[in-house]
Parts: sequence; C-alpha cells; structure tokens
Amino acid sequence: MELNTIYKYYFAPILTAFTIAAIYGIVVLILANSNSTDFTAHAHFAKNILQSKGTAPPHFIFHIVLICAHKVTGISMLGASSIAISIFVFVGSLVAFAGLKNRENSMSPWFIGLATGLLFFSHPIPLTYPFDQTFYFGYISTNVFHNPTIIALKTVALIQFVFLSKLLSKNQFEPTGYMSIIVLAFLTILTVLTKASYIIILIPALVAVYVLKQLRRNRDDSWLVLLSVGVFVPALLLLLWQHGVFRSDNSEFGIEFSAFRVFQFRADLWTLFPKLLSSVVLPLSMCLVIGSSILKKVDFQLSFWMFIISLFYAYFLVETGPRMTHGNLWWSSQISSFLLLFVCAKYYIGFIFNSAKKSFKICVPAYIAAAQLVCGILWVYLNIAG
Repeated sequence: MELNTIYKYYFAPILTAFTIAAIYGIVVLILANSNSTDFTAHAHFAKNILQSKGTAPPHFIFHIVLICAHKVTGISMLGASSIAISIFVFVGSLVAFAGLKNRENSMSPWFIGLATGLLFFSHPIPLTYPFDQTFYFGYISTNVFHNPTIIALKTVALIQFVFLSKLLSKNQFEPTGYMSIIVLAFLTILTVLTKASYIIILIPALVAVYVLKQLRRNRDDSWLVLLSVGVFVPALLLLLWQHGVFRSDNSEFGIEFSAFRVFQFRADLWTLFPKLLSSVVLPLSMCLVIGSSILKKVDFQLSFWMFIISLFYAYFLVETGPRMTHGNLWWSSQISSFLLLFVCAKYYIGFIFNSAKKSFKICVPAYIAAAQLVCGILWVYLNIAG
C-alpha cells in the first residue's frame, strides 16, 4: 500500500478525529467539574444505573458508555464523562470526514479535515451581541458543550442519517436487502435510546419526503417496507414504551402550542429574525451557490424538512410544568442544523472542486464558514471561562 494512500485514507481522518475529540474531551473535563452544566446530573444517573438504584433515564446510551469508561479507567464518573464524550466525538468525526470526502474528487485530506472541524465547532455569528450580550440564547447553535446526551446524539444520529440516506438513494434503483433494513432498525433504536430529539423530527420529515415523492411519481411504494420496518415501527414502539414507563405517572408533563414563548424566556422577540438568519446563513449560502441540483438529493430533502419541523418545535411548542423554561424541544433544532450543515458542506465541497473558475460568489460560503469557525472558537472559550 502506497504511503499517499495510507496518509489520505487513514492518517488524515484519524488525526482529524483525534484532534476534535481531544478538544471536546478537555472542554468537557473542565465543564464536568462545574455545577452549571448537565454533566453532574448525568453522572448521578450513571451511578444509579451501576448501583441499581432509582430509575434509569429513558435515554441511557451515553450512561452505558460512561459506566464502561469509568470501569476501565477507574476514575470518577465526572472524570470519565470526558472520555465518554471523546469516544462519541471521535467516531462522529470519522463518519463526518468519510461523508464529506467525495470519492469523485481528490480534495486535500487536510481541507476535508478543516471542514470536519467546522462541522463540530461552527457557531452562528452573534449579530445581536452588542444588544443582549449572549452567544447562545435564541440562536440555533450547531454545537453545544454543556449537555452530554446531545453531544452523543450527534454521532448516533449522523450514523443513522448517513446510512438511511444511502438506502433511500439506492432504493430508487434496486430493492433494499433485509440485512440493511435490520441494521437501519438497530440504528433507529440506538438513536431513540440516546435521545429522542432526532427521531421526533425524522419521522415527520420522512413522511413529508415520502408524500412528495408519491405525488411526483404516482404511487411509488419502493420506500414503504424500508421506512416502516427500519424506522417507523421500532421508533414508535420505543417512544410509546418510554412514555408509558417514564411519563405516564407525571401529570405535570405535557406539550402545548405557544408561539415564541420559550424564545422569549431568554431573548427579546425583536432578535428572532437576526438570530434565525445568523443560524441559517451558512447552509443557505451554500445552497444558493450550488443551485437547484441540490434540491434533488434525498439527504438534502430529509435534512431540510427536519430543520423546518424542528423550527416549529422550537418556536411554537412548549413543555408544561416545571420544565417549561428548559427549552428541551430546542435540542431537535440543534441536531437538524448539524445535519443540514453536514449535507450542504458535502455538496458544496464537491461543487467547488468541480468548478473550473473560483469566483467571489463561489467563495462567499467559505468566508462565512471561516467567520463561524472563529465564533465557534470564541464559543468554546466562553464555555470554559464560564
């Protein structure tokens, strides 16, 4: 095997993933020792699972990995949180690197590594910071560091999303094998047990994409078995089980329609448009450069509808009871923005590689990406500095 092949397909992605995971691990190690994050609570949940005390949370994949890290290293649950997060981010970075590396181009592995880093550190440009002094509240942040389960979900959701998108694209030309459907069902279950924020936008997005496909092709049922067995049935059964076991005895829990109520808990309503614009400007600019060809891609259609649905959850739905101000329905928008950026970046990289002339218009998304990467570095610092 040639050294260039080893460098291109093994060394570059592993080094990229290791660097990103190491930075996340250091940040989490600092945050885990702070009482202002969710790591303390989740370390407590993991300890209860290990000691068979209390009730395990409905999403426990992160806690299982955390317990394994704790057992192998012998360090505290809080300390092991950084190792568990590093594992998730390392795997997620490898998957992202492979997804961004188009086989049809020979883009430098370091360019792909930089794009992968952008995906895991990008942050909206805080347009309203001079007025409200916040980098976070009201923005659809692609990356957060204070919640371990959402970090874990990014990796699991990315794997499921990439696998599902490939099956849907391939299924347009040939039937999907049973083994692939079983693997998809397993990945779907894994996402629900990591955190339900992804699956609750994936299901309605799949319905939207499927219905539009039916309207265009006049009764094409090629996706029906794949989606039913691989996504809908396992996801809905597991969600019903989670609700029955963990929510049925909680009369305070519920969801109601209330426009912009959660947004206004932490931000002024007038900042909604500039914060939304700042949150979507990067993938939007990539789409405008690529043109209408991206609209035909199944993974773009799926990520687009997930983002639209997640915005509805974030802006118009609210939990009732004591968790009303927590903004838990916002997690879906952060997962969807992460996946939308991944898809747009993948096609943008392919587009600029195949473009004979690199005009200013084509480079605009790259300039925005650089600005968001700088904001992401500042966002990391603000998390560490508290």
